[in-house]
Amino acid sequence: IPVTGRMGADTNPDIIIGVLSSVLCVVTTSYFVPLIVLVRRPWAVFFSMFVLCLAGVLTALYTSVGFPYLDTHTGPTPQRIMVVHSEQTYHGSSGFVRKSESGFYIINLDRRVHEIDKVMPEMAEAQDISSLCDELFCGVPVFSWKFMLTKESKNIRWMKAESPVIYDQTFLEFTGYKIVSKREETHEIRRLHFNVSGPDHMHLIVWPKPSVTLVGWSLTDSLPSHTAIWDGRPVYVINCVRGYSPSHLDIHFDLQLEAEVQVPFAV
Repeated sequence: IPVTGRMGADTNPDIIIGVLSSVLCVVTTSYFVPLIVLVRRPWAVFFSMFVLCLAGVLTALYTSVGFPYLDTHTGPTPQRIMVVHSEQTYHGSSGFVRKSESGFYIINLDRRVHEIDKVMPEMAEAQDISSLCDELFCGVPVFSWKFMLTKESKNIRWMKAESPVIYDQTFLEFTGYKIVSKREETHEIRRLHFNVSGPDHMHLIVWPKPSVTLVGWSLTDSLPSHTAIWDGRPVYVINCVRGYSPSHLDIHFDLQLEAEVQVPFAV
């Protein structure tokens, strides 16, 4: 695993490693520079160092030594790609299904995104996720904190396909609400109750609408800081993991309304 790890395609690890190597080289060799003037022929030392540096640059420019994704059958270098077979179902404010589609999310974990296109012609049908980003997190399942999306993300593509086989469906049921406190006519706190059921690993994403602030919930005693910012509004990502606990979860959210809002949040 390289020093930069799985940083994705948005960051160029070559620049990071190059700068880090240069800084470490200067720091570790600066103490030996005065010793060069003590040798009998210092010009020979400088010339040897220049030749070594030039040879390294030419090797990097005109050969494939040290580079990934070699096109050889004897020793190919694997490229790290994560593929998520996903089904998307979007509901409106009254519960009706307003959009439904399925396909593959192709998440590139390395810099050279389109190298896989050379061996998989089907990838030509894949679309860049930034051109389809009209939903929260572009509709991509939040499976890792390291790959929290922005609308400028360049390492994810979407390719339509048939629906996956899902053995344990996820259900989110709104069971009611009550007014916890009310200070003014347009300022109140509502407690919304939900019942969540599904597999042993789920992610619940809470994204309050404009003029609505999440001030508390039943999951923890105090509300932690938001996970991300999307369209100028905070997003809270809840990772629901269970073992032998019940398959359903009763939770509530306390929302402060600063104006008359029909649907206080997106979840």
